[in-house]
Amino acid sequence: MHFYRKPYCFLVPSGADVMIGNRMLGKTPFEMEGLMPEKTDLTLRIKDEFGIKTKTGQWYLKTKPLEVIAGKTAKLDEEFKYGSIKLDSVPKGAEVMCKGVPLGKAPLIENLVPRNYQFDFKYGMMPPQKDYIISKSFEIKPSVKSAETVEFQFATINLATDPDGLAMEWNGHKTKSPFSSNQIKPGEHQFKILSGISSTNYVFSVEGGDVVQQEIILNSSID
Repeated sequence: MHFYRKPYCFLVPSGADVMIGNRMLGKTPFEMEGLMPEKTDLTLRIKDEFGIKTKTGQWYLKTKPLEVIAGKTAKLDEEFKYGSIKLDSVPKGAEVMCKGVPLGKAPLIENLVPRNYQFDFKYGMMPPQKDYIISKSFEIKPSVKSAETVEFQFATINLATDPDGLAMEWNGHKTKSPFSSNQIKPGEHQFKILSGISSTNYVFSVEGGDVVQQEIILNSSID
């Protein structure tokens, strides 16, 4: 007994690889005759350009069940839907990266395969502080234009001395009193205040939004 088996027909998107398991059948638009009537799982894949660039993925894959029936055409129209995301920072000016690949400041990233992505936001700091880096993961959904803003939170440290104008070191960086900064990274900060031949050390552990206000009274005279 012979069956006339009409072809698979794949139309969308053009240029996608058509596979059964690891076996490549061709590219869309695709037709193939002489297939046995059966149910099978077909994989369509196209290259993930952003994933290749950032080493987060190589393919946009979709596996779909398809049933071949004798005398009928099995047809599959499958659309690959992408998402996009606009990233920004407060304050503005942070460099955005993905897996170490620079993406620019306040980038609009399009044609993203739907999945989770981790981005690093780097805000440049003046010495002695190292760059302020925040890592965030966002879920990209198909056909959705997302927008996300990351806020860098700073602490404030105000130090005054009596007498005024004493030499100071902030994390090894030379300065003098009074000291005032409203862009202190969260974490531990060490201050050394020099008075004559002696010195006094202070350590402040701060979080974003903290305000440290302190007056330090020292005797700077040499006995």
